Amino acid sequence: MDRLTKGKQYLYMLGWILVYLVVEMALTGALLSLAPADAIPTNDQALHELLRQSGPLQLLFSAGLIGPLEEEIIFRLGIYNGIRIVANRALQKFVSVTHADILGAWVGIIISSILFAAARAEASLVLFMGHMVLGVAAAHIYRRTQTFAAPVILHAANNSIAIAFRMLA
Repeated sequence: MDRLTKGKQYLYMLGWILVYLVVEMALTGALLSLAPADAIPTNDQALHELLRQSGPLQLLFSAGLIGPLEEEIIFRLGIYNGIRIVANRALQKFVSVTHADILGAWVGIIISSILFAAARAEASLVLFMGHMVLGVAAAHIYRRTQTFAAPVILHAANNSIAIAFRMLA
């Protein structure tokens, strides 16, 4: 991506965000259709309470921007990068540097996504998997675009769309 102009880099990043958002929401929607009727995501209760107390703009700001930014700092900049670096170094003892980089990235993507989903403490495996899909998409787009803005925008768009649908329901 270093040969692209800044404008083309942004278009490239936004294009990938759109692709990941569509795929992630389709997979999550398919998973949620398998969930038991009484399975309510744990964050739904908190979102309804925030909406009741603060209104829709505060909810969109908190859950659609601040929450994704905080979570992406923790799970992408912190956990994913840390695991990727450690795994990469460990794997270089057994495979080539190129293969270690790819495998280390996937170790980081999978573990950080499991932790991302586990942080929600969902009672249902289907709801857990839905959150894991977002974690995988955010970590993979971070690796692919090499920019922290991409997973933040993806996560914020995902949350904002989900909030809008819940407010309309």
